[in-house]
Amino acid sequence: MRTALAVLLLAPAALEARGLPKPVEPTAPIVLSRADEIRLARSAAPASVSAEARVWVLSNGRYEVVEPGTSGAACFVARSQRLSLEPECGDTEAEATWFTVERWQVEQRLAGRTPAEVDRTTRDSLAAGRSRVPRRPATVYMMSSAQVLYDENGKFAGRWMPHTMLYFPNLNATDLGVAAGHSDHAAPSVDRPGTPWSNIVTVVRSWVDPAPAP
Repeated sequence: MRTALAVLLLAPAALEARGLPKPVEPTAPIVLSRADEIRLARSAAPASVSAEARVWVLSNGRYEVVEPGTSGAACFVARSQRLSLEPECGDTEAEATWFTVERWQVEQRLAGRTPAEVDRTTRDSLAAGRSRVPRRPATVYMMSSAQVLYDENGKFAGRWMPHTMLYFPNLNATDLGVAAGHSDHAAPSVDRPGTPWSNIVTVVRSWVDPAPAP
């Protein structure tokens, strides 16, 4: 487990320089120590964002705050699918909206709820006012070189690209003046278009590597 984790935490450039293979698809959920989960969570964004952020870790199927932070930003490792690791950091509006929903969704999936049940309850919670969408653009960072991603069809993707997401409800690609479904990463795209959780995805220049293990 420690060897596999070490490979996952190396940036792509470092892997190529050492002649090592890129990370292979995990065969079982990756269980992180608290220290490793904190390191991965903070690696989602530059230190200017993550250094003073609140940090959440997953413990016994529930997220808990292990470092309170002082800036209002928050970082944690999301797990949208059984084998994924998705370090994310976000600003105060992201923490109050999408992050609250996303952590709850992870907890519900780990508790055995089906995707359909989780989706339905998420919609009901939003309709009932128990959760809310952003009232202003909410910034989320996904820049960690340690991300382990799967596409919406469950296919292993490894890493995609370092990127940010700007959440704002009910956006479509045409709102940005770009063609829907374009593949030009020099221009932004819209994820979850036309929904309460639509967001503008912008590819950024550099990865952020997790801090060295103690």
